[in-house]
Amino acid sequence: MASTPAPMPKTRLGHHRVLGPNCSLKVSPLCLGAMNFGDIWSSIVGACTKETTYTILDQFREAGGNFIDTANMYMAGESEEWLGDWMSDRGVRDEMVLATKYTYTYKIHELCPPGTITSNFGGSNKKSLRLSLAESLKRLKTDYLDILYVHSWDGVASIPEMMRALDDVVKQGKVLYLGVSNWPAWLVVKANDYARQHALTPFVVYEGLLNAVARDIEREVLPMCKAEGLGLTVWEAMGGGKFKTKAEKSQADGRPVYDLAGKGIEAYEAAATVMERIAKKKGTNPMAIALRYVTLKAPYIFPIIGGRKIENLKSNIAALDIDLTEAEMKEIEAAAPVSLGYPHVILAGRDDQHVGPTNPTFIAMFSPGYEGVEDPKVRRRRKVRCNYDPESPTICKRCIKYNLDCVDPAQQISDPSAEDRKTLRERVSRLEERLDALQNVSSSGDHSSNPLTSHGPPISASGDSLGFFDDCEPGLDATSHVAPLIAVLQGSSLVSGPNRPDLSAMHLSSVEIENYSMPAGTNRKAKQTCDALRGSIPPLEDLKCCLSDRSQWWVHWHQKTFGSTIQQETLTEYASRVYDLDEPTDVGMLISAFARHTDIDALRYMSVIDQVVIGDDQYAGTLAGLTLIAFHTKNYLDVGQPRRAFLCNRRGLNICQLMNLHRTYTTSPKLGALWWTIFQGDRFLSILLGLPYGMPDDQFPINVNATGGIVAQPFVIRMGLVTGKVIDHTQTYPSPPFSKVIDIDDELEMLAASKGQRWWDPAMPLVASEVPEFRARIVEHCVFFLTRMYLHLPCILKPLSSHLYSGSRKTGLESARALIKRYHVLRTPVNTEPTFDCKTLDFIGFMASVVLIVGTNQERQSRDFTVPSDKELVNTTVALLNQLEREQNCLIAAQCHSCLTGLMSLYASDIVKAIPSRIAIPYFGILHVAASAKIASATQTTSASFGGMEFNSSAPLVENVMEQTSNIPEAHLPLIDYQGLYSMDASLNWMSDAAGGYTGSFGVMMDLDQDWDAFFFPEVGDH
Repeated sequence: MASTPAPMPKTRLGHHRVLGPNCSLKVSPLCLGAMNFGDIWSSIVGACTKETTYTILDQFREAGGNFIDTANMYMAGESEEWLGDWMSDRGVRDEMVLATKYTYTYKIHELCPPGTITSNFGGSNKKSLRLSLAESLKRLKTDYLDILYVHSWDGVASIPEMMRALDDVVKQGKVLYLGVSNWPAWLVVKANDYARQHALTPFVVYEGLLNAVARDIEREVLPMCKAEGLGLTVWEAMGGGKFKTKAEKSQADGRPVYDLAGKGIEAYEAAATVMERIAKKKGTNPMAIALRYVTLKAPYIFPIIGGRKIENLKSNIAALDIDLTEAEMKEIEAAAPVSLGYPHVILAGRDDQHVGPTNPTFIAMFSPGYEGVEDPKVRRRRKVRCNYDPESPTICKRCIKYNLDCVDPAQQISDPSAEDRKTLRERVSRLEERLDALQNVSSSGDHSSNPLTSHGPPISASGDSLGFFDDCEPGLDATSHVAPLIAVLQGSSLVSGPNRPDLSAMHLSSVEIENYSMPAGTNRKAKQTCDALRGSIPPLEDLKCCLSDRSQWWVHWHQKTFGSTIQQETLTEYASRVYDLDEPTDVGMLISAFARHTDIDALRYMSVIDQVVIGDDQYAGTLAGLTLIAFHTKNYLDVGQPRRAFLCNRRGLNICQLMNLHRTYTTSPKLGALWWTIFQGDRFLSILLGLPYGMPDDQFPINVNATGGIVAQPFVIRMGLVTGKVIDHTQTYPSPPFSKVIDIDDELEMLAASKGQRWWDPAMPLVASEVPEFRARIVEHCVFFLTRMYLHLPCILKPLSSHLYSGSRKTGLESARALIKRYHVLRTPVNTEPTFDCKTLDFIGFMASVVLIVGTNQERQSRDFTVPSDKELVNTTVALLNQLEREQNCLIAAQCHSCLTGLMSLYASDIVKAIPSRIAIPYFGILHVAASAKIASATQTTSASFGGMEFNSSAPLVENVMEQTSNIPEAHLPLIDYQGLYSMDASLNWMSDAAGGYTGSFGVMMDLDQDWDAFFFPEVGDH
């Protein structure tokens, strides 16, 4: 019995794995390809002497490699001969897992005597197998092969003949396992099925072409390998040198560059650019990234590495230490996406994904809550080397320091190049050790405990101590809000001690946030602030008289934010209570409410709150301050100021992050209500304005069962998360593939299915008491359909010849119709007061109408398309906007009405008299309108403009112009091109000086109630 365990491998190459589910051979993670071993083809593929071959094989074995691949025809047989000589000379045949192949001619006719008949020296027939196998065993100086591949499908030998012949050599003990290379997937399944039915030996490993660009194997072969339990060896994993940098290519002296997969050199160059960028971050080269990508692609994948230089071998082995994240893997694949084609695009709904346990076909239609079981993934854990003290070779300071078990207590084998391969984490550990030594020298007392761990509970050692370092560093708690450097040094004498403050007191806890009161000495400032604020508004009685009318929005906001279970004051009761208080946040809320009610200087009042209260960290950084920010954001939206609402809400989000509220909101219902209100506001405003959101989903805990109002309900939380994905999709450059649209829409479809049909019913309730719940539900509908419409908006005007986008186009238009219907319902009066009074909602209803008009115009260009009856929806929107313009003198409604009727006039019978060239809509984009050939000849040259549009001549604006479009021939319809919000080159020339610097204030940036021309056409502001 052995007294000590075997020593740990020197490199990752020595960490062996089973070849596949049906083959328990233990092989190294990289297979050494012997195709280059020989000099007979040196003029074609480059020279590799026998001495160099021996050196490479010795280094490969010393590093822990045991898997070698060759073939009967490599170097006309020299590869097998030299490999046999090396194994015989070193006496290591049984240590190696040896694989060779037959099918190609093993005797080249040029090397045979004249007149030799070579017909059966190749092929997959039984005679070729007998002759080739006997020659390979002779060359390799062995009496058995670990693996014998059928090198290619010859298209001649039948499955029964081949499988019976292969089974014979296995039964004779000449071959242990069978493999197949370069076969169609269906043929492998047919062969294995025949073998199973007749008790013959099946194939257990497949060898094929796979790299970051040539990924056709993913279409059928890779799923087949998973289903059949086959291991996969991969040739040309590094693209045959096509992933090298330009400098490396310029120095290349090896074989010519071939594109066997037919992908085009440009595709390899695009992928190489991405891999070079990733390689620079990881301190390696693109070839190593390409190799590591393949090893992490799926379980049981073993790249075959070639090369004629020792440096190449060492570089390939070092690539096993590279850690590629899922995001980096996807980034590499995005550079050269694969198309699986039919039937996968039909089954999975996209052309780059298979149907599987987590992505079943049509299951969402019947089981919206379905969750599948993921396929096995490649183990990504990296080995952490133990750092042993030279004086105590069995003690690792690192493991003792973090209360972990050593990886292996045996003596480590030194490696001269190990210092150059140390990871950043190891270098940080070395720095920490030096810091410990410095503390021991500079301080006195008991040093038996480690200062980095003595100030807190020890980190428990999990069952897998190796995996601990893959996720986070010890001491860096995922829920901690302390800066990383401070967290690392927490407890050390450098940042703490008898005369230094405790780092834990640098931030308030959730309880302290709720109970926070102003420090002494600030009452005078607060009183002065409140006196100034009260001086800007009417006396209390006049104020109450103003606020008593149409104040249902106050109740709705509190229910939406804090829920209906909390008893809330009426608006007038709130005014009576806080008017004389010296609390700036309370008085600020009162003035914000008053500003929403008044049409005179509303923005002046609201701007005062921004500057005096919200702009002061002392007030804003409290629970009452965050409540004011959320309330003020809502009021900005109601008065039609989404840009100012975005700025106000984003300040609240930033304060939440600084207060660590995004991680501690679960400790209090009120904190949770405020957090979700601000979070949802950020997502809604970001998608509305076409801007990035401010808080990624993976940086705070998501509790879908949070307490609070409507904003904390599971559906609304999930809606906010999906909205973030839509924003990511629209903001990403370059644009993600269309398959991402399908993925996100699937999530929206499942989210919609989580609610019953009754919940989606937009019919107005007959009982007044049901209106509050109905209002909240319809507002959620609007957010859902707005998000879905924006997701599909780029596809609505795609060419109709592309059937790929037809489903997306249809979904986008249906979402626009549903959004318009909800807008009409929310504008329906209840007891003389609109169900939901919000000017930003008017703009959203207007945008949906524009999308509907433009989308149906696009589809009318197709002769087979029948226009749906959408005129009533659009005309109702026009009537509502016209009513708001007349009754409330609303500038937003006026411009929406003007633009919508102008756009509709393009379809009027007198269209020859009015052809607009461009229609600009803030936070939406520009519509470029081109007349058809028949209309352009009749176009007048005079010009006029209104509402963000430029016309060649003015046209009568009628309410029901869509009724006149049915008589217009389709060839006469105008062609509309949409320049989307995200592709727009937003110019701020009107703010810049001659040198291009911005001299104006961003406080005067445009919003919906100002002239829309200035958003897109800066020259308008000069007149």
